[in-house]
This record gives sequence, C-alpha cells and structure tokens, in this order.
Amino acid sequence: MEILGNQLNNFFDSNQLKLKKFPIIKVIYRPITIHIHQWLEQFEKKDYFIWNKPNKNLAWTTRKAPSIRSQKRRVLTCFGFTKEIEKNGLFNFGLSEDGKQARDLYFKKKGNKNRNEIPDYVRKVFYKSIADTNINNINIGTNIVLRALNMIANERYFFTSSPSLKTAPDVIRTFCFQYFNHTGKSPDLLNWVNGIIGPLKIIEESNLSSKTLLGLSNEDSKKIKVHKLTSFGINLINSLSITSEKYSASKKIQQEVETEKNSEIIRTLSPEEYFDRRNRTIQVKKIKPREISDSRDIIKFLTPKSTKSSIRSKVDPSLTAKTRKESSQKHRVALFHAKNYLEDKKIKPLESNIDLYFKLNERYHIFEIKSWVPSNLKDQFRKGITQLLEYEYLNKQEIFENKECVKHLLFHSDPSELFRHYWYGLMRELNISLCYIEDKKLIWHKEFKSYDPFN
Repeated sequence: MEILGNQLNNFFDSNQLKLKKFPIIKVIYRPITIHIHQWLEQFEKKDYFIWNKPNKNLAWTTRKAPSIRSQKRRVLTCFGFTKEIEKNGLFNFGLSEDGKQARDLYFKKKGNKNRNEIPDYVRKVFYKSIADTNINNINIGTNIVLRALNMIANERYFFTSSPSLKTAPDVIRTFCFQYFNHTGKSPDLLNWVNGIIGPLKIIEESNLSSKTLLGLSNEDSKKIKVHKLTSFGINLINSLSITSEKYSASKKIQQEVETEKNSEIIRTLSPEEYFDRRNRTIQVKKIKPREISDSRDIIKFLTPKSTKSSIRSKVDPSLTAKTRKESSQKHRVALFHAKNYLEDKKIKPLESNIDLYFKLNERYHIFEIKSWVPSNLKDQFRKGITQLLEYEYLNKQEIFENKECVKHLLFHSDPSELFRHYWYGLMRELNISLCYIEDKKLIWHKEFKSYDPFN
C-alpha cells in the first residue's frame, strides 16, 4: 500500500496546477444510490436525455435549482455513463455504450427492486471510469474519488466524523487539508465523500477504534468512524491506470533522462574540477533558530509559507518514502499541539533543523518529533534517538552554551503499547525521555515524569 500511496502522492503533487481548477466542495449529490436509480429510470427505452423535455416527468425534473442540473448530472457524466464529457452547462446528453449496457441489464434484471443498493453491473461502469482516469481525462468527480483513494493508500483507512458536530476534529481537518486541499472546517466533507465511495462498495464501516489508529483520546475517538477497503476497493485501487506498470515505466524513463543530464555535466568537467567535487569538505550546517508560527488555527499552521514547489515534489516519491513520513501531516499536527501547549505554559518555543527546543531554568529542552505506525515504530525510535544525540553533540557549544540538554523523543500519539521493554532503560541511559501528544496536550510517559519541566 505504501508504494501505491507514493505513486498517488506523486500524481497529485506533480499535477497541482491542472487539478486546482476542480473545486473541492459538494459537487455530486450523495448518497449517489438514489440518484443513479432515478437516472436509469429516465433512460428506459431511451438513449438520450433532454433536460427541458425529460423522458419521464418526475418531481426532480421540474425543479429549477442549479444544483439539480450540475450535482445530479455528475452522477452520470463523471463516471462513463454518457457519450458527452462532463462540463459546465451540459444539459442534454446520451448514454455511452457502457451506459446502455448497464441500463439494459438494469431493466432486464429488475434492478429497481432494491433501491437501497447499486447493482453490481452498474458499479462496474463506475469502477472502469475511475480505473481508467489519468491526468488527461480526469474530471470533477473522478478527482474526488482518486483523492479519497489516495487518503486510504496513505492512511490505510478512511475516516469520517459525526455530522452532528459543529466543527470537525483537528485530525479530520488535517486529512481534508492534506488529501483534498480543503480546510475541512465543516465535519461533513468526508461524510459527503463517503456518500460516493460507500454506495460503490469501495469502503465499508469497520469495528476498529480510531483511538489506537490515530492516537486520540477516548472522547475524540467516539466522534470518528473508521472505514476499511472492501475486496472491490482493493481491486479498484490496484487497477488504477496512474499506478500501473506503464506509469512506473514512464517515471523510470524520466529518471534516466535526469541521470543522463548529470552524466553529461560530469563529462564536461576537467580532471581537477571532478577531483575537487568528489573530495570537497562537507561543513556541518549551523542551526538558524526561528520562531514557530503563532497561529492557533491548525489549517493556517499547516499551510506552507512559501508557494514555491519543494524539491521533494520533483523527486520520485518511492525514493523518499521516509522523508515523506517524517514531514507528514501527523508530524506537523504534533508540532502544532506541542507548540500551543508550551505557549500556554508561557514558553516561546523555537524550531530549526531541530523540530522544537526551548530554554527553561538554565536548561535546554530539545525535541525530535516522530509519527509512527506499528510497522515502522522500531525504525522511528532508532532514528529519533540518533537525531537527538547528534543535535546535542553538534550544537553543544554554539547554540546550547555548554548548558545541560534534556532530550525528548516526542511521538504524535502514545506508542507505549508496542514499545519494547528495554527501550525505556536505553532512553534513561542516554538521558532521553519519552513523551507524546494526547488530547492536544504534551504528555510524558509514566516512566519519564521526572523529565517533565512543568511537573
């Protein structure tokens, strides 16, 4: 799933400008179940639909609301049922060959008997359209579904929050921002997406608790539902054209072109220049302390200050999977809550190539933040320990003024359930504490309460 996530990340990263034209709002009526049934009824014994002269006069065909002609239409026009390509102002359209076949089976098999489900032969048209989507034919509807699949490929699950909430929990807003480029202030955005991919049986609600998966408090976990991929969803995500071998081959060709460019540069160097480059002395970069954004709004905090594209977006993401994890939204959310917690304690934290640090009572406290999942906890633990020791050693004199440094390994959620017992002793030996974010607060593990500077 990680490779699929990287490929989907790269698709959205490298096509940001083109995909920006698609609004991330409620652009399709949901749940789509009732609307696909109503549309198929309109095409009984007819292959074409004219809005001003509907084939059947039903209540919805007489309504003048603009959303009827756009959001309802897109249930068909975005997913391969019509010959016409989805566009604004499309009022008259005919069935495609796939649409005709689905319509014929619908009436032959009396698909309208169960209007609470979409028949499998109708869902197959949706699946085919989504699987065949690429940057040249993507539309406002398939864009939403691919973004949802991107979220699932990276997070392994799809999450929704209770629609009765006035404001979505921070973790839901983070998912909306990360995968849908939307503030997600309303808790209903991911529920709306679920109204599309749920009836298509791409996902189904599970009994899993979001507490462990997302590192939430008991109270917050009750507000969030976890949805898992079905067998149909697994088949669909594995058949996407943008993650196919052909796609990978085109990326490999691009890499070879870049490699050839680098080789050409090397060939133009004189022996002396080549020797100088190969044997240049690497200087350790000095820390440049900077104040962390003082925003208390998580979306503003997560929004990059610079609009320039990052180097990471120009590199094959399969080569930078660890970098992506380290700079993931979970990492930034943990930093956001840690910053707010410290500011509530009247501490002004700083960041640099060190995630977070501050000075209190002639001691420096330095933090390395790690997000984790069960499969990478061991690697994240080892890397975090190494980074903290390196930060202290390299900056002991110039930045930390030869004062005592207290090192803290901060996880985005409590990892202790999967922590190996000897890790605690190792951390104490290295003067490194274990802490994590829980209920938007910075919590020190019970074995390291003495390291809490506010205790």
